[in-house]
Amino acid sequence: MAPRRRAVLGAAASGLSLLAGCPTGERGRSSDSRPEDGGPEDGGEDLTTATGGHTVSPRVDDGLVGYTHVRASGNRVLGGNGGLSGDEPVTVETDGRPTWLVVVPTDPGSDWLVATADGVVERFAVSDGAVTERRRVGELPGGTPPVGRREAARIDLLDPLEDASTYSHPVPVGDAGQLFVDADGGLVLVDGDDRQRAAVDALPDARPVAVGPGRYALLGGRTERYPHGALGDAVEAERVVLADVREGLSTRTVVDLDGPVVEGIAPIAADVTGDGIRNLLVTLADSQSGARLAAFTTEGDRVATGPGFSSGNRWRHQLCVAPFGPDGELEVAAVETPHIGGTARFYRRDGDELRSVTSRSGVSSHAYRSRNLDGGLAADVDGDGRPELVVPTDRRGELLALARTEDGVEVRRRFALGGELASNVTGVRNVDDSLTLGAAGSDGVVRVWGE
Repeated sequence: MAPRRRAVLGAAASGLSLLAGCPTGERGRSSDSRPEDGGPEDGGEDLTTATGGHTVSPRVDDGLVGYTHVRASGNRVLGGNGGLSGDEPVTVETDGRPTWLVVVPTDPGSDWLVATADGVVERFAVSDGAVTERRRVGELPGGTPPVGRREAARIDLLDPLEDASTYSHPVPVGDAGQLFVDADGGLVLVDGDDRQRAAVDALPDARPVAVGPGRYALLGGRTERYPHGALGDAVEAERVVLADVREGLSTRTVVDLDGPVVEGIAPIAADVTGDGIRNLLVTLADSQSGARLAAFTTEGDRVATGPGFSSGNRWRHQLCVAPFGPDGELEVAAVETPHIGGTARFYRRDGDELRSVTSRSGVSSHAYRSRNLDGGLAADVDGDGRPELVVPTDRRGELLALARTEDGVEVRRRFALGGELASNVTGVRNVDDSLTLGAAGSDGVVRVWGE
């Protein structure tokens, strides 16, 4: 058993505006959406077809960018299958309430950023079961999720520009560019002195996610016609927008909803059907049926829809798409009603349906009215070659690693948090193919397992 280590992080430690609201031309289903075409800023695809099902592949951007939602595609899946070593975590005590974590791998170990509720961002490095370096690296507006980029074998904070929405984060584009949502709902591409803006009416907390090289999806069309308000405000989306930054900035709407809204902050760009092409997974919601999962092509054609509820104000938290099934079958993992007795549920595509195949009650991946939707992920914590779903218990004091079996779902590991979960759940695939997992509790301590 590795020794338990604690480190105290204290304060002493140390252009041109262009409206681009229309497409530059119609595109059919192209190779841009295929996983093998992923690039560094794209995040690669999460799944590759293998004999007997699917396997989790390494991220193409491993080692480059750390997001609170793990992958640039928004699919919260850790690549690799080396398992999670050790039982006792490395512990890092912060001065404030830790709310966000991002991480990149180093050789050896991992490099982390922790942002507290008051916006202080600190970096710490972990190697061989100990914190080897720590210092304060900057500040963000309180609540802003950080993005970390690996530079010179360490993680650096990607500073948002002044007009960026404080509820979202920038996405690095190329060597020095940024794509971000501004305070007025515009999508902005900045590269040096060149600045282009598309009026897409993006959600204040919209997250652009990578669909393919230079292509991103985000939620736009603000509406208050479904006033559930479970995710921090009563503003939801009625459109899914695709942005292309390969030759300047162009945008086009691919999904436009008349009745239901998208109740979330970002699509998940992942292959739901098993054909090797990314779909856009969202959570649709209305006052009659509550929330249900829906998968679309990048051209806006609906591929499959999951079941709803018998009434409104019932949410379904989409987390990830991975080969959870006993034989490596692709399944969508989501937590239904995380605020009132949550149930982890696994879905498979069956024709035009996303059909529930099994479930496990007693979990909660989201705190009511929080903008943090990164409360769970897929990771092969036991090293058996198949990912488990890592989610908090209903009291949010532990993380459970839930494995799919022939008979349903079983708990493979538990991770104590030291109070209620206060941050996102994140991790990284290390250079030796092993995994590192991290989360922070309400006791102000960040816990890192696997180092």
